[in-house]
Amino acid sequence: MFNELFKAWKKEEENIELQNLAQDFYLNANRYINDLREKIKREQDYIRLELTKEEYNYAVKILSKLIDARLKKIINSIIEGKKVPLELLAEEEKEAFSLLNKIVDLIIEFKEKLFKGKVEEKKGFTVIRLLQELPEIIGEDLK
Repeated sequence: MFNELFKAWKKEEENIELQNLAQDFYLNANRYINDLREKIKREQDYIRLELTKEEYNYAVKILSKLIDARLKKIINSIIEGKKVPLELLAEEEKEAFSLLNKIVDLIIEFKEKLFKGKVEEKKGFTVIRLLQELPEIIGEDLK
């Protein structure tokens, strides 16, 4: 699994566009990291323990960098007004990033309103709920 993780990260770093991830990529990565964590707890041999710790540390670092790289590409797409291509996302990412497509729609709608001069000041009242007894409130006009 370490090789898959490394290849996915390297591919993401080398390409400008968001790369396709297997639907179960994060599930497999999670199992792999959990297995390494369990191996560290059980390992009796000092050398194997240190090697497993190093593998675990590198795996966590690479996975973190992969997620960061993908997030940057997704955010850049949003800034450019593009929707996130859900078919390129792993199952766990789809849930998290599908909301970003809605944000893109809101940004596009806001820009359209702004450039058409349809942004209006919203006036209204703010409801305040007092949870404690307060002394009398005096306004600017001393009333």
